[in-house]
Amino acid sequence: MAAHQADDRSRSIFYDVFRRADKNDDGALSWEEFKAFFSDGVASDEDLSKLFAEIDTHKTNNLDVGELFEFFTQHLGPFSDVFNSLEGIGNSVTNALMDCHSKYPSSMPTQQFSTRFLLREVARQLGFIQQHLETAIESIEEGEAQDRQESHYVEVAQAIGKKSRQFTRKMKSYQQQTSFPADSSSSIEREVDRLADLIDKLEGKITLDFVEEVTDDSDNEQFVELVCRKFVFDLKKDADIRAFVKLYAENIRANCSCLGLSIYMNSGSGILHLFEIWRSKIELSSHLTSDASRTFQRQLIDCLLQPEDYSKLSVPGSWWKKA
Repeated sequence: MAAHQADDRSRSIFYDVFRRADKNDDGALSWEEFKAFFSDGVASDEDLSKLFAEIDTHKTNNLDVGELFEFFTQHLGPFSDVFNSLEGIGNSVTNALMDCHSKYPSSMPTQQFSTRFLLREVARQLGFIQQHLETAIESIEEGEAQDRQESHYVEVAQAIGKKSRQFTRKMKSYQQQTSFPADSSSSIEREVDRLADLIDKLEGKITLDFVEEVTDDSDNEQFVELVCRKFVFDLKKDADIRAFVKLYAENIRANCSCLGLSIYMNSGSGILHLFEIWRSKIELSSHLTSDASRTFQRQLIDCLLQPEDYSKLSVPGSWWKKA
């Protein structure tokens, strides 16, 4: 009985996959729909064509949901437990959100605080899982790209190719969440495809010579930390956000370890960007644990709609001096 229920849960997941792939909602996947949905940037058109023929066990030149389910069922392996759990997680989250929607306005302040925290924590936990999955995907893609590599190229080409694959994958994921007809592709999608093709050519077909660079072998090189912080906040809290940022800016500009601070917040956007430049990694770490930073974080907690997006980059201090 348990195995049968698990099988039904997995089948419902693939019904959803089939629905998103079936752009014209005719109950069958044509070769064009299959290629558009399942192309992953690694398998060639020839590989996909052979795969399509293998899945098409009824030999109708179209795939139905049963054929798709039977094929992937053979290859689920350890992912069987994952897919069997996904529907339960989705239902639990939906029930929790509906409960929050109905009870939150009339809840006591302590319950409202707990609800906000729990929602953010669920989002963080799911985000951690997503990060692990994306890291695994990137590792596989980089390994495939390395196997297909025909010549050496500089690291910048690798970095550009990685960013291109990430962006293309995100665009692909967005397209797979919708059920718009395949012939309604926008000019942006075409430009993305064109850019991806251009980057692929740069990655695999152009030979770039290495340029020898004279470097300073000194161990005394200091690195400057460039920090970008993005906050998405409730527009109702706009006045509070501005007051908190003003106080934070006054505190941070009094810190001699901060080499620069820029604040960008367009009225009505609900988005705040902070760009900070710190003299060293140690001084940045010291700032993040300071009273000013902790106070700023506590003030923002009730204003944000999602967790802070934080990123940083280390650059040689000599570059900063030249700039």
